[in-house]
Amino acid sequence: MLNILPNKLIICITFHYLYERLKYLDIITNTLNQLANEVLVIVVTNTNSEKNKYEILNIIQNKGFQFEIHTPTLLGHPYLLTWAHYSIIKDIIQDATFTHFMYLEDDILIKKENMEYWMEGRELLKPFNFYPSFLRVEKKLEDDGKWYSSDARAHWDISQFPFLSIAKDYVFITPQNPYQGMYLYDRELMLEHLNGPSFSTDLKLPFDANALIGIRERANIGLSFSGVNEGRTRNLIGFNPTSNSVDKRSLIHHTPNNYVNMQSYQWISIDELFIGSISN
Repeated sequence: MLNILPNKLIICITFHYLYERLKYLDIITNTLNQLANEVLVIVVTNTNSEKNKYEILNIIQNKGFQFEIHTPTLLGHPYLLTWAHYSIIKDIIQDATFTHFMYLEDDILIKKENMEYWMEGRELLKPFNFYPSFLRVEKKLEDDGKWYSSDARAHWDISQFPFLSIAKDYVFITPQNPYQGMYLYDRELMLEHLNGPSFSTDLKLPFDANALIGIRERANIGLSFSGVNEGRTRNLIGFNPTSNSVDKRSLIHHTPNNYVNMQSYQWISIDELFIGSISN
């Protein structure tokens, strides 16, 4: 295990101002100072209200990272707020001291263990043109101690998954749904994204993804479907084929927990998500 962190990380958070969502912004910013040796957090928001910006400031200050609050102009459409962070990254990537780049929806909690998992996985997957990814999870209102997948409404038959073997007890699998509400890239991946076809609001996604991922959500799709065969993704998840379990460090908390508490679906816990087996 490498057990290393990025040297200098910029984190852009899109926050469409709603007072009731300040609590999620508070939760997710509590751990950001742990993700790199030096962290700059930029909250990209739609509000021009000084009162609202002061509320945001009170949430993010004194948490061990540098910060800015940015309100873009000339968006053209409110849905394009999620894309506004790219102009910031285009400028800041000129500063060669920044080594890593993260985009976060305003309710996704990233911890140090998630970053360590990504750093280790990136080195392992770089020769194969893949990179590590995450799975969103939630808790039920009546907490039963289990994590539930935010994005799986049926069991995943692991015997049908493409995988890349790293060791007897560790592989990387291709998730059925690579959406994660964020992205994390090193400088090499970020430059590839900014200078390639993936950096477009008109990006054509695989057929099944087009129906599920709108213009706002596409801002964090990035390189997921770039440079791979149709139907594949570059986002891979760490998995132990011996215990038939996902690397727990790949789990990131979708803090509102709103999906798994919908009564219209039978949600599946992470521990019960995978059926079948793979031979490594």
